[in-house]
Amino acid sequence: MEEFLRLIIPEEGYKILWVRHLRGYSSNQVFSSFSDMQATAERLNREGHHVYHACASFKQSSYMGHDGKTKQRTQENVAFIKSLWLDIDCSEDKATKGAGYIDQNEALTALDNFLKITTLPEPMVVSSGYGLHVYWPLTEAVEKSTWQATAKILSDSANSDKAKLLVDPARTTDSASVLRPIGTYNRKISGKIAEVKVLRAAEPTNIELINSLLFKFMGVDKSKSAKKSFSDGTQSNKHKRYLRPNALFEGERNSGVLAYIGSIRAKGHNEAEILEMARDFNSGRCQPPLNDEEIKGLAARYKAENLNSTSEHSSWPKPDSLEGELPPAPEFDYDVLPKALASFVKDSAQRMGQPPDFFAIPLMIISAAVLGSSWAICPRSKDKSWRESAVLWGGLIARPGSKKTPCLEACLRPIKNIEKQLFHKYEQQLVSYQFEKSYFEKNKNSEEFIAPPTEPKLQRAVIQDATYQVIARIMSESPDGLLASWDELGGMLA
Repeated sequence: MEEFLRLIIPEEGYKILWVRHLRGYSSNQVFSSFSDMQATAERLNREGHHVYHACASFKQSSYMGHDGKTKQRTQENVAFIKSLWLDIDCSEDKATKGAGYIDQNEALTALDNFLKITTLPEPMVVSSGYGLHVYWPLTEAVEKSTWQATAKILSDSANSDKAKLLVDPARTTDSASVLRPIGTYNRKISGKIAEVKVLRAAEPTNIELINSLLFKFMGVDKSKSAKKSFSDGTQSNKHKRYLRPNALFEGERNSGVLAYIGSIRAKGHNEAEILEMARDFNSGRCQPPLNDEEIKGLAARYKAENLNSTSEHSSWPKPDSLEGELPPAPEFDYDVLPKALASFVKDSAQRMGQPPDFFAIPLMIISAAVLGSSWAICPRSKDKSWRESAVLWGGLIARPGSKKTPCLEACLRPIKNIEKQLFHKYEQQLVSYQFEKSYFEKNKNSEEFIAPPTEPKLQRAVIQDATYQVIARIMSESPDGLLASWDELGGMLA
């Protein structure tokens, strides 16, 4: 069981078992180690309780919620996730209702058809006793925002007209969901006991590969998926119908959330409801989600009292003039840049009509990241023991709407091309590894000595909006270093 849990649940963070006890009540049991988690699950199973494992790891063992109650296994508390999953029910009742299959054989046939038309990698399939739990273990644990985007399109793909795979969509997209661990028993049907066991094993898969295959299957262009018609939320518009986007990416999130808030405010929801609905929208559709302070600000921007422009009802005092003006910033000097970069910065600034600083700052940092730790300088000409590699930090600070993100993306394009090349190289190495591993497994007991193959590691060049724990883990597989890029500095500092 421990090997199974390690495969699908992250090492980082707290692990949780959810137990439905024989006396009818339920409880969460929190663990720091997989071995303790396994021992407790096996003991509770022997005692006849219903045992489930949470599929994610959690930031805190418990915390105080907004309602003053102690909470543990919630989506808000999720730290990392290391697998994607589907829950497929099998019973006559579910089949009659069109919510499942008559038996596991019928469910496996439907699953195989889904895998064939989506070209997804082979998943791990677990018999939950009467239904199927389908897992795609991931090569590395990911943050909730990254996982949610892929889980959402996985759910949409399974429930699409092309696939029509009968799964529970809420379970697929619930990051705090629970499923049964292998080695336990399903006692759901009175008088019957069914063992939870692995039917098909699987190797871990890169989430970016799954994401790209699902987008291709659904015919979605990531760059255009969020470009819908929005009203600005400040006034009702009888001639335009609000269209809720499937996803909002960087550069579109604030306006998209604001448009959604305007649409639900027009329906008469109170401010508390609007804030909670905006939070749900943000966590489910923004990639990555905005931080909670930004959501609060957007939700409060067009409250009814804020739209009243008459001075007699306004609680705002008359603004005072600000003293001490800042001196004008000096004009950017292209001579401070290497010649190889100066022409690109000048050309980009003129074409996009933006300050050269918006290109020069990120370009210098990206260039340092490309050099990485494989190049260094020695400050002392006679002493080679003191070495310094190119490590730079920087940020663009300007008002919202000043087009910082498009400028940053123009500079990021070359290093993202390097990232694609690294991923393509990893895919080729992975195919070779899987072939060599299969050959090794078949021949390892032969008289001829055959060394086991080494699993390839995905080397990265750039990561965006990641925690320091994730960065540390990825850096261990990327010896030349990484570029860490954040679209929102506030989120990084938080």
